[in-house]
Amino acid sequence: MRRLFIILRPFVEPGSVPLLFIVFVVLLNLISNALFDWTKSWVGTPLRVAFYTVLAIVLLVAGFELVRRFRLRVVLRSISPRRGLIVLISRGRPDGIPAKAAIDYHLPALQHCWLITSTELPNPPSPPAQSAWRNAGALKVQYEGKARMHIKVIDPEDPQSIFQAVEQVYSEAESYGLSAKEMVADFTGGTKMMTAGMVLACTPADRDVQYMKPLAVLGDGKPDISSGSEPRWVDLNFFLGSVAADAKK
Repeated sequence: MRRLFIILRPFVEPGSVPLLFIVFVVLLNLISNALFDWTKSWVGTPLRVAFYTVLAIVLLVAGFELVRRFRLRVVLRSISPRRGLIVLISRGRPDGIPAKAAIDYHLPALQHCWLITSTELPNPPSPPAQSAWRNAGALKVQYEGKARMHIKVIDPEDPQSIFQAVEQVYSEAESYGLSAKEMVADFTGGTKMMTAGMVLACTPADRDVQYMKPLAVLGDGKPDISSGSEPRWVDLNFFLGSVAADAKK
């Protein structure tokens, strides 16, 4: 679907290639006029054409909503350890961030891990919490030797930055002999924009995503770090709808 959008983009976005957009609109107008004349000759009066057109639109919208409600369900299942892992690094205690739990789960099968993080902030959090940048460095030092650790620096508030970083990771993974099915991207940590960028980059069917589900929660609803967590594969049919809703807030 993403490739189809890229192909059609010059025709549907006025600012992309204006001449192509104009030609495309003219052709669509000619087709719509031809369809109207054909429908009028088949159905009858313009009033009946309008009635059946409105009815068709209502049925189309209702049908789409039924399909959407049927498909936008969370489909979770366990996931086997992978050779390649992409994680979003968040701020906090280095031993309690989701990225660390994800790395621990995929060892010893894990061979390559990409840590996606922001640069050091001017006002880092107070100890024992650390910035995402420092947590990425700590994880690289801790796990280097068990797996090859790669750091990708992004703008945490720019989904396109994360999108491009994830695309680069999959290209690099191929050069290391890893197929997309041997990879998984974990979106548990990071900002909402980081999550959105990663999810959009993983829309191709052969790219899996996961999140770390806490095994227990505290009284305030926060994850109980001492109880640990485990990954769950997520059906993007549901999650893409959630990201779109978040983006509108």
